Amino acid sequence: MAVRAVWRVAALGAVLAFVSLLSLEYYGRADLTARREFTISPSTRAILASLPDVVTVTVYLSEDLPQHLAGLRERISDVLDEYRAYGGERLRVSFVDPSKDAESVERASKAGILPVELEAIAKDRAEVVTAYLAMTVRYENRQVAVPLTSGAGRLEYDLTSSIIKVVTNRRPKVGFLTGHGERSIRREYALAAEALGAHYDVREVDARDSASFSGLRTLVVAGAAHVPDAELYEIDQFLMRGGRVIFLLDGAAVDASTNLSSEPSVGNVYDFVGAYGAVVNPDLVVDAVSSVATFQARNVQMSVPYPYWPKAFGSGISRENPVVSGFDAIPFPWTSSLTLRPAGAGGPEITVLAASSDRSWAVPAHADLRPQAVPAPPPEVAAALDGGRGGRLPLAAAVTGRIRSAFAGKPVIRERDGRPEFTEPAGRLTVSAPTQLIVIGNARMFEDVLLRQFGSNLALFLNAVDWLTLGKALIEIRSKAVEDRPLDDVSAPGKAATRTIGTFASPACVVLFALARAAARRRRAGPRRAAEEAQR
Repeated sequence: MAVRAVWRVAALGAVLAFVSLLSLEYYGRADLTARREFTISPSTRAILASLPDVVTVTVYLSEDLPQHLAGLRERISDVLDEYRAYGGERLRVSFVDPSKDAESVERASKAGILPVELEAIAKDRAEVVTAYLAMTVRYENRQVAVPLTSGAGRLEYDLTSSIIKVVTNRRPKVGFLTGHGERSIRREYALAAEALGAHYDVREVDARDSASFSGLRTLVVAGAAHVPDAELYEIDQFLMRGGRVIFLLDGAAVDASTNLSSEPSVGNVYDFVGAYGAVVNPDLVVDAVSSVATFQARNVQMSVPYPYWPKAFGSGISRENPVVSGFDAIPFPWTSSLTLRPAGAGGPEITVLAASSDRSWAVPAHADLRPQAVPAPPPEVAAALDGGRGGRLPLAAAVTGRIRSAFAGKPVIRERDGRPEFTEPAGRLTVSAPTQLIVIGNARMFEDVLLRQFGSNLALFLNAVDWLTLGKALIEIRSKAVEDRPLDDVSAPGKAATRTIGTFASPACVVLFALARAAARRRRAGPRRAAEEAQR
């Protein structure tokens, strides 16, 4: 018996040794999180596999960190271990604690890394400590610093994008149209422009000068309603040459500062964009599935679901397009619907990126937007909603392929001496090279004031720019950090049933358990009693 036990122990040891030897050659791990948060994405793996030469990552991290950051070093180490597994000999990683010697402090300072102040709790008292929380990515003579103050949640995105930056040594150009009342990258879109500036050369574009499109990869048209014909022609030809465009257009002009009302936005841009297959309607979408808004009433703040702030979720979000596929929900405050006009065989493909719920409808753009004034749906819409036949309204769409010019067969109107002149430009392109554009019936959702409330919309905007400018490489990485998982809308009978079950289920389970236990005791006691009676 003892010999057999020894053989079993020896066999188990041999198996463990064999597995240990295999682990030196083969790397593997199981990630059971919903978004694969502890596994680097296929895009990162492809980038690491194609590194042309050695990339060096140096992590400057203090050992004595506050309690809430105690696991940061281990998390970073786990991620970098996976990077090394896929990068091989072309990715080198080292950890440095600059607080241990003066030479390391000087080295960190030359790399642009300084200590940061962190709040810590020690002996039941709050105190401020200094620590190093950053890393550098170096390739040849190019180096970038990456802060780690936001923790490990953005680590893969920041690290992979930094590797791309130092290896390619290029910053694609992204432009914002200006001169027609658009949202400004210095004011309303300052947060979006700042986030883009980490990886792109962000600039304003004056369409009166065709040279301003030189080297531009993606153009953002944010909120322009009327643009002179000659400038629209320059945008059109930029698109025909293969440029990418994001049209963010408000079908309704909302006055949120005084009386909370709206009126139709009027201008030639809407027909211009509609020629590409996506029309922004002069309406506002009302949805029973909505985001929460906060209002001030008689010096009292109240937060209520606001139907004028619809929320796309579930099957209302495309799972095929990487711009939105990583989102569980997308809020669209004060948004207009789209009407899509497919071009047919040979034309571009039009994809709905996001749509309202099947309990939504559209109201004219001239509306009272106070929460107590939300209109009831028209009778025919109400009947459809009650019958479960409500239709989703497109809120965002992508057009991909060869697109016909909005000026095909039409003259271009130019101003000459204050008078309009019809011209036929020489060398005009009427069908585009393969290209892409995105149309959203909402420019205000990316303004600073709303991005502070709906931070996930910043990720949506960056995804749109990344997809048009770089492809999908960075999108699936960024979307891992997007978390907004709304509960499914429950009908009134469903709520009543849930309430009833919650009230009576627990007591019923206790009673059933007690009855079952009593019955079991009686069964066990039966033979014993019979034996006792027989003995008597």
